[in-house]
Amino acid sequence: MEYTLLAPAGSNYNYIAQVLTDAKIESMLAYHYHHNGSHLPERTKGWFNYTHWENKDKKFSAKEKFTLGDPLFIQVLCKSKLHMILINWFEKHSRIRKDDIQFLTMWKEHQSKIWVDKHSNKEHRFIRAVAHWYYKLQDPEFRDIKDIVEVKNKFLFESFYTGSHHALQTEFAQYKKDYTKEMYDAWYDSQTIALKSEDAVLTNIQTPERLESFWQKGIAIGIYGVENNLNEQEAWEKFNE
Repeated sequence: MEYTLLAPAGSNYNYIAQVLTDAKIESMLAYHYHHNGSHLPERTKGWFNYTHWENKDKKFSAKEKFTLGDPLFIQVLCKSKLHMILINWFEKHSRIRKDDIQFLTMWKEHQSKIWVDKHSNKEHRFIRAVAHWYYKLQDPEFRDIKDIVEVKNKFLFESFYTGSHHALQTEFAQYKKDYTKEMYDAWYDSQTIALKSEDAVLTNIQTPERLESFWQKGIAIGIYGVENNLNEQEAWEKFNE
């Protein structure tokens, strides 16, 4: 039995998959290189992931054929707490193992080229790129978070961030997994860095210059803009006059 997860990077899908496949889970910030993680060199983990859907007629080849309607095909649906997708991605990739793919380095190189004509300051390019990413996440048709209605099985991303294990317990129960408070507490403790980063961002939405990292600043600018009905350019200008 193998699962296929359709989920954006930063949505905790490695952790979800490891619970679904009964992996032995030890507490750590990022689970993609953990037992049964997606970055392991061998492909024996019993699950596969896709970060977005390109073609609704796409077929999956593993040990079995997968289509959108299969019972073991699950979309991690992200409708709220979207800033946590970015916080997870940046906080985890900024602490990547040396032998892993250096996604953050590649992201910075790419974004620096994209924004070089608009911003001479390199950090400003990165802050602007993060704010831009946050604004893209507000579009329900954005490919990373679009609800693919043909995928009947969902797992709600925001269930991780309710402050209680009950929401996650309900999500895992759909797939016949008993998710306990002890499991939730261990996961919650492992995410201290990300959760403290979220707290810093939410405390400084109106003062992003006080934040330490470019991703925190970009997320704070994005949240402020969206909450105040500003478009991306207006939000940027608000804090860079």
